[in-house]
Amino acid sequence: MERTLRLRKGLRTTAIVGLCFCPTMGVGSVWGILMDPPANGGMPTICLVVLIGVVWGGMSCLSIWLLWAYLRERLTVSDDRIVQHGVARTKAVSTDDIQILQWRAIGRKVRLLTPTFRMTIPLDNFEPHDRLWLVRHLQRIVPEDRQEGWGKFCYEVAVPLRKLETRHLEPPDPTWLVLTRKRWAWYFIPTTLVFTIVGIILSWKFQLHRSLIAPVAPLLLWAFMHFSTPREGMPTPRINAQSGRGRYLLFLLTWALIGMAATLVLTALKPPAPQAIAWVVSGGGIWFGILFYQAIQFDRRQNQRRDEGIAAALKEWVENERDL
Repeated sequence: MERTLRLRKGLRTTAIVGLCFCPTMGVGSVWGILMDPPANGGMPTICLVVLIGVVWGGMSCLSIWLLWAYLRERLTVSDDRIVQHGVARTKAVSTDDIQILQWRAIGRKVRLLTPTFRMTIPLDNFEPHDRLWLVRHLQRIVPEDRQEGWGKFCYEVAVPLRKLETRHLEPPDPTWLVLTRKRWAWYFIPTTLVFTIVGIILSWKFQLHRSLIAPVAPLLLWAFMHFSTPREGMPTPRINAQSGRGRYLLFLLTWALIGMAATLVLTALKPPAPQAIAWVVSGGGIWFGILFYQAIQFDRRQNQRRDEGIAAALKEWVENERDL
């Protein structure tokens, strides 16, 4: 059986949005600088125009490359051969030549090592159902003793993909949350409104007219999260379902507020330079020391829970694959 996997449509949409947005921002920025040149003593106008042209031109080129990759790249998989068609070249590997199959949970990719070269397959380039099919196919055609990193990959990537595929067929899992494009909208609409209101107030009360672009940042982040999220959604563990994670996030928020409050107090007191340096060094050392200690303890607890989760994920995967 042979199957060809094409890049997901979200990459095409991202490229098209980039091609519309980046040149527009570049032209608008250059026009604004030419109409209102910077005050004397700043960067020369021509240098600023060139810098802006390079930045937005480079991002436009990346969008063109992404669109070209969407049209050209594909992965052809069969029982005895894998062919990766790229923009510039094509790689092919026989399954018999695969010495090591590396499952990489970080970055969600698969790496095939042969005696002469390696082939890296980023799973996020494909639609969720194609990712799950490819994972099942590779695990089936490559002997188990040639696979590395399957346990962690199964826990963090394979099982969530299977949950996404069967979420309409099985009772909902209360410990998992499916992030959808609609949910991102509920998150970012109020955030964008807050940024807009703050920008208008700063422009109106303090004549900081550049603050009117404040909503651009959350809008860009919203667009990125929207188009990078499959239409089916992305399953992820709930924060309150992971013991200790909620407390750690609360600690980070509280500790950040304490750090900002200490900075404001130090700024208001305006102590002499030697005394200010001593306070910053000693207080900053204590602040970062406690932060690093809490981070190390949290990481240890997470590793312990991950080991327990890997064992459960492997058992769940084997039981469900046996039923297919």
